[in-house]
Amino acid sequence: MSDSGFSLRQRDLMLPGRTISFTEFTPRTGQVPPFEVFRLMVELLTGRDGMVLLSGPVDWRELRDRAPDVDRARWSEPVHLAHSLGPRVACVRLDDLFRAQREDFLTVDEHGTVVPPDRRARRLPAQRPLFLRFPENFPLVIGSPDAIRAVTATSPAKVYRARDTRIDYAEFHHLWHGPAPDAYFGVENLGRSEAEWDDLLLTCGIGKTFGRSHAEAVLNGDARDFVGTTLDDATRVDDEHAILLIPRPTDAQCAADISTRLPTMDRPRWLAFRAGYLCRRPEGQGVIDLLEHGDTTGWARSARNGDWSLARIQAEAQLAADDPPDRRLAEAFDLISRKALTDPPTIREDELALCFARALAPAGRDAEADALCHRVVAERAARLGADHPDTRHAATALVPHRKRRWWRT
Repeated sequence: MSDSGFSLRQRDLMLPGRTISFTEFTPRTGQVPPFEVFRLMVELLTGRDGMVLLSGPVDWRELRDRAPDVDRARWSEPVHLAHSLGPRVACVRLDDLFRAQREDFLTVDEHGTVVPPDRRARRLPAQRPLFLRFPENFPLVIGSPDAIRAVTATSPAKVYRARDTRIDYAEFHHLWHGPAPDAYFGVENLGRSEAEWDDLLLTCGIGKTFGRSHAEAVLNGDARDFVGTTLDDATRVDDEHAILLIPRPTDAQCAADISTRLPTMDRPRWLAFRAGYLCRRPEGQGVIDLLEHGDTTGWARSARNGDWSLARIQAEAQLAADDPPDRRLAEAFDLISRKALTDPPTIREDELALCFARALAPAGRDAEADALCHRVVAERAARLGADHPDTRHAATALVPHRKRRWWRT
């Protein structure tokens, strides 16, 4: 396997209570192996009930190309590698298999060989004393979830595994479908729910943070608390939960990352989150299509573009591949056949910003309203031109509350 960047060898390793056969992967000095090749080899071996022992950190080619100055030591942590490999495998640190309950150290003999807890008391008094060593990230044991569960059955080892992407998003139908955005974000409607403004604005900011992070191959993980200001990108209160991926995330991984927040949302909050997400990651429409439609093959995009024949082919491919199929797929297939599939009503981030600006100004929050309008005008002027009708519309968003002509300033 000289072209893979690794040297491979078979090893039998004596673990507490059993002996396991591994294929050891050792990175070749000076080489930059591709992660996708490594993942394919791992899936091939673990799919045949084999196990892999990764002996040390790797300088992955994908990271070298995408982020030359990245801190590769952090990307080598087991949690990040496990999520990069996907949910079909699990990982555990080899050192953790030799620790006793509630211990954060290992015992080794004078040769550096690990002595399991059950052998410590059997050492003769004449033998040399044992030494303490803290566990290291490598070697890392990789196998199927069942295989890793078996080797950790009698140890306190922490198992690392990616979040399962098989999620039934149909149960959140109340988020995807409902009244049009005007029912929530019109000036009169916003005026009746002023107590929720800051939460809706923060939700849009959280959507922006998710979109920006996914574009940078970072998942939110288990982070729950965010802080932010008016429609700006929100900030994680605890950033240690972020998961750093080696390859680009799939739509399924991104959707699963978002899924942790869905139970806390209602439809207006989903619309705000969605607007923020696509604002920072326009290419993330596939993630939204998976959530709202159950699309994994691109048929929603094809239908949106009017290519109904391609949409039908793609829907048929998903129908044949999904096990079990998304329960929304049969209805979508019928709508595609009748050329009747449509997206639920939504709102863009710049439109949402103008809605809030119109509501904030009469409430005396002039500085926030001005900031939102200025930002939308600047963005539209850069994208569409200063004299475009949409830019002019944004510049007069607060009329008749206050007449301004910002596109000329």
